[in-house]
Amino acid sequence: MRELDDLGMALSRYPSKELIHKYRLLVRQIIALILEKLRVKREYGFSSRSNKIYTIVERTESSLSMLEDALDKEREKIVILNIIEEIKGCLISLLL
Repeated sequence: MRELDDLGMALSRYPSKELIHKYRLLVRQIIALILEKLRVKREYGFSSRSNKIYTIVERTESSLSMLEDALDKEREKIVILNIIEEIKGCLISLLL
């Protein structure tokens, strides 16, 4: 998570396609690691826990797309920071 924080701060200061790509890859690696450690299937399951995890992963992917859109439209840094924090929150929710 430390690397994610550092990359998020760099992205908020100097938004670029290269950094957003690195950030997206890191988020996906973290999600894969969490899912592997929890031994949870990515598709819908019958337990509420599986549905919750699927929803959080989908929300994280949606936030990553929003982050790319914000970068493309050269939005203010505060918008980018808010999206980065939302993604971080999703990852923390997966850990709980």
